[in-house]
Amino acid sequence: MARTDDFKNYVASLVEQLFANNVASAEELLEQPYLKNSSQTVKESLTAIIAKLGENTLISQATRFDLQGDGMIESYVHMGGRVGVLVEVGGGSRDNEKFAALAHDLALQIAASSPQYLTETDIPVEKIESEKEIYRAQLAEEKKPDHIKDRIIEGKLKKWYGEVTLLNQQFVKDSDLTIAKLLEKYSKETGSPVEIRRFARYELGG
Repeated sequence: MARTDDFKNYVASLVEQLFANNVASAEELLEQPYLKNSSQTVKESLTAIIAKLGENTLISQATRFDLQGDGMIESYVHMGGRVGVLVEVGGGSRDNEKFAALAHDLALQIAASSPQYLTETDIPVEKIESEKEIYRAQLAEEKKPDHIKDRIIEGKLKKWYGEVTLLNQQFVKDSDLTIAKLLEKYSKETGSPVEIRRFARYELGG
C-alpha cells in the first residue's frame, strides 16, 4: 500500500498541511480542516483514504519545528523511510559547512541510536525511580552491604543514561566522544557555543 501513488500523494498532502498549520500533536492535526478539501477535517480525509485503499491507515504522530533564533533544523530519513528525524541545533548557520555537517551528524546519531531524551534532566522522576527498582530487584539476592548496592545502582543508572539520553550517548562516528563532548569540542574549535535545542525521532511501527 505504501508504494501506491494514492497513498504517497496523501502523505505528501499531510506534509503540506503541517507546513501550512502549526500543530502540537497528531490529535490536533486530525481535527484541522483538510488543506486539499476544506469541507473535510483531516480525520475525515483519513477515513476516505482508508475506504479507497481498503487498508487501515493511522496518523499516530505529527511534529513541526520552527527555528527558534539562530541555527538550523536538520532532517534525515533512513531505511527507505522507516525512520525519520528532526533536530534543531543552535549556535551556527546552515551556510557554515562545518556547522551543517555537525547538524547532519547529530541527525544520523538520533536515527542510529534512538535516544528518548536530550539529557537526564528531561527524564521524568517516576521513570528514573522505576529503573532503580529494576536494579534493586536484580540485586535483592546478593549479599552485599546497602552502600555497595547503592553504588552499583548508580553505575547502572549512569550506563542507562548513556543509552537513552542523546547528550550522554557515545558518538557513532567516534566512540571516544559522547555527544556532549562532541558539542564541547566543536564549540572550542570554532569559538561559537553550540547546543541541541530539541529533536524528534519517528519509526514506522514504533
